[in-house]
Amino acid sequence: MSEGTSGQISGPLYTIELLGDAVMLTLRAGGQLVSVKAHKDFRAEIGDPVSFSVPAEICHLFNTKTGARLAR
Repeated sequence: MSEGTSGQISGPLYTIELLGDAVMLTLRAGGQLVSVKAHKDFRAEIGDPVSFSVPAEICHLFNTKTGARLAR
């Protein structure tokens, strides 16, 4: 992704965790689990297809072998 663009993440909802002021969602996308913090009013059921557009400037990507954060 280049600066100012966004990526689309889609997949079935795997978990929902209520945080009070937000909800933490985990979905299966591309064979991986992806966590997304959403507005507290977000509603869906486990297994429902969900899709998010994520601005590149707020993404945090990590090396799967070392756990180190990847530079932009």
